[in-house]
Amino acid sequence: MLCTPCVQKSMEEHIREKTEPRCCAGVCNYQLSKYDVSCLPLKPDMLTSLLALVITKQRPQCPRCLFYIEFQTMETYEQHVKFCNPNDMIPCEYCHCLYEIYQLDEHTAYCRNIPVHERRQAFIDFIASKLKYPFTPVQVRYYIELQRQKRRTIDPHEIVDALALVARNPNQRFRVVCNACRNEFCSICNQQYHYRTNCQQVAQITQQWFVWCNTERGNYWRARAQEDVTYRAQLEEYERQLGSNVKRNEELRRRYEELMADEAFKAQNCRLCPRCKRIVEHMGGCSSMVCGRNYHGGDQQSGCGKSFTWDDTKPYIPSIDTAPDKIKNSLPRPENKHRIVHKGIR
Repeated sequence: MLCTPCVQKSMEEHIREKTEPRCCAGVCNYQLSKYDVSCLPLKPDMLTSLLALVITKQRPQCPRCLFYIEFQTMETYEQHVKFCNPNDMIPCEYCHCLYEIYQLDEHTAYCRNIPVHERRQAFIDFIASKLKYPFTPVQVRYYIELQRQKRRTIDPHEIVDALALVARNPNQRFRVVCNACRNEFCSICNQQYHYRTNCQQVAQITQQWFVWCNTERGNYWRARAQEDVTYRAQLEEYERQLGSNVKRNEELRRRYEELMADEAFKAQNCRLCPRCKRIVEHMGGCSSMVCGRNYHGGDQQSGCGKSFTWDDTKPYIPSIDTAPDKIKNSLPRPENKHRIVHKGIR
């Protein structure tokens, strides 16, 4: 617990250093949300400066309906709590969304006649607007489908409570397994799942691996064999397997060329969402856009839901733009890597 002068001193330091507001820096380091900042006993001008530094997208929970609501100002939050009446909210038997009693009959008559995929999309949109963190519709859909596969009750409050515990950062990638082919892919970039690397590093690692397998592995073994005779056996083994490696290297070349073409296309046709920095493409029409779907609805994909205009976005910068010959010297040398020993594994 901090007294008011200490709170003010701590927040003044955040404003001066332009760092995200935290509670008891160096002790708990809890990231303050906009709601947390608005509750601090500080002057309005200081609160305004702090709110501009908040990074976390955490939403406050309504003490009545127990859903999380988008926080704009303390006044709008208190207004919601004042008029919130969860006892009047009843779930639709078709889409499971909650509606007030006077709206339910009209909605049910409409909902029973729409396709199943539209009902499910409506429920996803409903849940996404009530979550503690702004998960993407794709992430929400994935979680709901898991509940259906496990034959669990589709209850809005249970889903909201469960997703509140999943992660502090919903944009954190996770491994997704296709139910049909069991292929593993990344929840953000949809590429083969990559451990210990972010989505931006995958292209760079792919390029380095291509160069290493095609030329630098042989050069490395030859150089080492000249320096140390104990490496001649590895060099001979490498040269014996040259023929069998041709097919693998051809596949690597194909993947590398696809990667380069993809990066060139994105650099020419794509830009970045102003909020989550995901890659977006303008398919035509006006310049109004929404991250993760078409502006007027449909074509739901991964995205944060931010509304913006195409002219306000920053261009996409390719992750790789260096010719293979120019990155040879930047490759990490195997002799400089720490050896990892897994004990107990034969």
